[in-house]
Amino acid sequence: MRASGRDIRDFFVSRAGLFTVLLCCVVLLAGCLGPRVVRKSCVDCHAEQYAVYEAGNLHAPVAEKLCEACHVPHGLIGNLNLVSSDDKVLCYKCHEADKVNIEKSQIHSPVKEGACLVCHDPHSSTFKGLSKFEGNDLCYKCHAKSNFSKKTNHAAVEQGCNQCHSPHSSEIPNNLLEEGNGLCLKCHEPTDNTFKEAHFKYDVAGTDCLSCHTPHASDGDSLIRNYTHQPFNEGKCNACHSNAVSGEAISLKTDGDVAELCYSCHESTKKELAESFVHLPSKEGACLSCHAPHASDNEYELVSIEKSLCYSCHEEASKDHDSQYKHSPAKNGNCSGCHAPHGSSNEFQLKAVGASLCYECHDNTKRGFGKANKHQPVEEGKCLVCHDAHGSSEMYLLNSVEKDLCYSCHVDAEKDFNRVFVHTMVEDGVCTACHTSHSSDEKALLNNKAEEVCFKCHSNMLKRVSEEGKHSVFSEGRCMECHDPHASNNITQLLDDTDKICYKCHESVKSTISKASVAHEPAVKGLCTKCHSPHGSRLEGNLLARGGRLCYSCHADYTRDDVGKPDDESYLHGIVKQGKCEDCHSSHSSEREWLLVADGAKLCIKCHEVASDKMLKLHGGISIETADCLSCHAAHKAEDKRLLNPVMHEPFDKGECAACHDKL
Repeated sequence: MRASGRDIRDFFVSRAGLFTVLLCCVVLLAGCLGPRVVRKSCVDCHAEQYAVYEAGNLHAPVAEKLCEACHVPHGLIGNLNLVSSDDKVLCYKCHEADKVNIEKSQIHSPVKEGACLVCHDPHSSTFKGLSKFEGNDLCYKCHAKSNFSKKTNHAAVEQGCNQCHSPHSSEIPNNLLEEGNGLCLKCHEPTDNTFKEAHFKYDVAGTDCLSCHTPHASDGDSLIRNYTHQPFNEGKCNACHSNAVSGEAISLKTDGDVAELCYSCHESTKKELAESFVHLPSKEGACLSCHAPHASDNEYELVSIEKSLCYSCHEEASKDHDSQYKHSPAKNGNCSGCHAPHGSSNEFQLKAVGASLCYECHDNTKRGFGKANKHQPVEEGKCLVCHDAHGSSEMYLLNSVEKDLCYSCHVDAEKDFNRVFVHTMVEDGVCTACHTSHSSDEKALLNNKAEEVCFKCHSNMLKRVSEEGKHSVFSEGRCMECHDPHASNNITQLLDDTDKICYKCHESVKSTISKASVAHEPAVKGLCTKCHSPHGSRLEGNLLARGGRLCYSCHADYTRDDVGKPDDESYLHGIVKQGKCEDCHSSHSSEREWLLVADGAKLCIKCHEVASDKMLKLHGGISIETADCLSCHAAHKAEDKRLLNPVMHEPFDKGECAACHDKL
């Protein structure tokens, strides 16, 4: 329902309406006339820090007090938060126009990574370009100063790295400001007499200055590189070049045939060309593809470090060698440790054949290759059957995972091990847990004496055996008399059924059981381990438990808890109560029923004096010396405390023995 004009008028006329209107006017007026919030700049609070910045050259936003150009002004912990977490993105918000000059084809690493603050201070600096350090000191934070401070230092280095290098980027490698000799000619004049004298009067204009000189520092004179060609070192340029004649360009004595010139001194190298396998540059006479003719920072005057030099041609090899585990020569870039650089009578220009090459580093005595029993590849000197010469994803530079590697030769073994029960080490493919891979003084290349190999893993089993209960075949480490070390179709890798294994040693037990009228059921079924621990125990006879406890594990009906009146121990035969089953029963076999060790009273006489007056009295004066006790008494338990059988002849039940027997 819409309010009418009259309703509105009545509201304002009423007292309540009038009060409400007045209150609104007061609030409005207070808001207009009250104190207003004035925004402060960051510097108002951070004046002390700003004063520190003012001591140097200020970054433009700092000079203009525009902190928000880089920082987020609000937030619980926000005063140090940058507008962008990426230095590069943040800097280019202002320096976008410089991006063209900063990001050329060759970019300084910090620039490439967007780490502007590695070199620049974001607020102020006393150094040019807001650098964090002055001149070369800034560069030396990343580049080791020792490489630029030696016996002879290039003057340009002392004047500053930026004399030759751009600090951000360049179109020329190494961020150089000019290409080739252009930089050198800014300071050095090739036509100057002093310059010519220093170069043995040869006109070297147009030659590559860095082919002889290092651009930064050298341990020798005149910034000459560390390794020099002998004629060059001795100043005998005319050993290779025509004599210096003013105005004539430098030329070789052999009209450009470099190889012929080199071989005039290096005759031994020339002989290597007659070998069966010759390095392609040597074959083509391209000596300078590997060697610098004057000077180099690398041994043998190589044009670059050996690894880079070799991979410059053998690019695919560099990819193959980039493995988790690398052979030391490959890792250290020492290709010539194994390969002859010019020529060899061996394939791949190897310096020697097979193991003889490997043994130059891996001495056969130190490495244990010379023991009585050798692995066939070791015997034949074929190390590469198992190992990769350069690198591998497997430890020890194996050609493949250990399991596959071993089975590549032991094919029949792989089939033979495909059984129901497999040794854990075989299952895991860790052959070297038991076998050594090179040579051993033990048979089957075992890495320890046969009786000790198993105990490397199974030593805890020895702790469970006492002197009294040890099984000699186990304690002496003759494990393989019972177990197959690799795999078997029998549980626990047994060589055969349990009884057949046991009877190999316990033939007399087998003979006795086979001839006996009555045999213990586990013995008949060959279940020896029902009662005996095959390795040994803490009990005599390798028993799994003592007396009754062992027997009651099968014969539970004779235990005390199954007597009928468990609280009355008189219902249980004392010998049963004590668990001395073996006092009455033979453990394996017997000529008597129930495996009894004796007949009638002869069995009981061991505990009961059947001829005593007391026993005579208990039996109504009748002698029981020749009686069969079990005709009246239960052997184990009974509901009668005298252990009498439950069904009794009436005269016997009434104690009227005379009705049938004459008293003594």
